[in-house]
Amino acid sequence: MRFNDILGPLLGAGGFAVMLTIGLLYLIGFWRLFVKAGVPGWYSLIPILSQWYMFKIAGYKGWLAFVGLIPVIGQIVALIATVLSFESINRRFGKIGFGWTLFAVLLSPIWVVVLGFEANHFDARRSTPVWEPIADYSIA
Repeated sequence: MRFNDILGPLLGAGGFAVMLTIGLLYLIGFWRLFVKAGVPGWYSLIPILSQWYMFKIAGYKGWLAFVGLIPVIGQIVALIATVLSFESINRRFGKIGFGWTLFAVLLSPIWVVVLGFEANHFDARRSTPVWEPIADYSIA
């Protein structure tokens, strides 16, 4: 019996456990973030709906969630809109600075847990969105 025959399944099971833990943290963090923003937490469990309300929480139009379904150009626009929404969400939770946006882009599962469980409060009036022409200040 070779060493790789034993190590392969163990690494596979360990990798699965790590990814499952990260996924659960991401879901729990988004649930808490949505609740703090005044949106029902279960909205974070449905893929397109969670993206829709993430844009709404950031102060943008929810339809931006569908832009990513357009090949190439739509995906680039959706990526830019997502980064801008991270910036706006950070401001609305009182986190100002490029570092928080970079944190959200690079380590978003940890970012949502930090925002979800920290003692800070969501305030939609705290800042206007970065991308003003498509702003919508209502959550629902």
